[in-house]
Amino acid sequence: MDSLTQLALGAAVGEAVAGKKLGNKAMLWGAVAGTIPDLDVFTGFWMNDIESMAFHRGITHSILFAVVFPLICSALARYYYASLRNEGGWSERLWQIVWIIFGGLMIGGSSYLFFTQLNTLTFILFVGVSALGGYWIWRSFIHPHDDFEPISFRHWYIFFFLCFATHILIDAFTTYGTQILQPFSNMRFTTSTISVADPAYTIPLLLFLILASLYKRKNKTRSILNWIGLGLSSLYMIFTFVNKQHVDQKFHDRLEAMNIQSDHVLTNPTILNNILWHGIAEIDTAYVEGYYSLFDKKAPFEDMRFIPKNRGLIKATNCEDSENLKTLKWFSDDFYNFSIESDTFYYNDLRFGAIWMDEMGEEDKKVFYFRIDDDCSAHEIRDTDGIGEAWGIFVKRLKGE
Repeated sequence: MDSLTQLALGAAVGEAVAGKKLGNKAMLWGAVAGTIPDLDVFTGFWMNDIESMAFHRGITHSILFAVVFPLICSALARYYYASLRNEGGWSERLWQIVWIIFGGLMIGGSSYLFFTQLNTLTFILFVGVSALGGYWIWRSFIHPHDDFEPISFRHWYIFFFLCFATHILIDAFTTYGTQILQPFSNMRFTTSTISVADPAYTIPLLLFLILASLYKRKNKTRSILNWIGLGLSSLYMIFTFVNKQHVDQKFHDRLEAMNIQSDHVLTNPTILNNILWHGIAEIDTAYVEGYYSLFDKKAPFEDMRFIPKNRGLIKATNCEDSENLKTLKWFSDDFYNFSIESDTFYYNDLRFGAIWMDEMGEEDKKVFYFRIDDDCSAHEIRDTDGIGEAWGIFVKRLKGE
């Protein structure tokens, strides 16, 4: 899931486990723990696009990590609070400096990524949220001797284990998948039931988390509010599983009506919602693809298109057996094709559909695609041209129009 969701989920889990003892500090520790597995994205600073993509959701999203790393985190957390017993001493000043540096690095590094990869408006919004978060960190950690109770090593271990485990679990529900068996296997596990970012899941967590943070740590209302947020988000997650069963059946019915048999089929929700779904199935030399909104007035997946595999195109580049291409095929679970434009070769990951859903041409740009260079290196394309128009089309299709 997206970083905001993981932060909110970690904070809510942290509050549920240790809120009565730590107050808002439990939320902050949970938010930090919920973010830790995704720090593997910073490998992009020294790995190429493909290596970083393959490493993401790997060892830091594994069962082994969730079991072992909490031992280290629990020891550090215990040491942190033990060192603060000397109130007003050098240790308090040291930890203040550590948290200020940590906050600065997180905000600065994340701002750099937002500014270089997205747009200025997103950057401004992120800075605003970061400023609020920075103030919250200041209140929680620069004054570390606010009311709290000591926590045992065992309690800390449960705290960090649940924060990591829920992060890994919810990521496995997305189409991207998670390598939970690393380092023993690179198999990606996925249910494809929820989008990588879905406000319907995240907003209840955040809203009730904020409300809960306004109450003192031993106030019963605080715990109730946090559990309401967790409960609503969990109910929505159950809905996504039930909804996928419904969509799967509609897609298989449509394939059967078209006399298409396939053992390689995928349905997944489009971005930011669980209403508009994408379906794709592999046949001999092509894929068949379509979209279905729960608000459609026409038959489910009525408009289907065939996408040629174009596997032969890559032979002209001598990159057919390159490691980069093998990694891309593994990553896409064999839902891919090739296209060529102005003598430039592109690898298209077909799992996430196309940008222009109303123009069903085979050369339509995909949501997730890569440029293949002469040296067989592959670079992810982040094309934002016409994104406003594409967003309008997406919203209309979501409403069933």
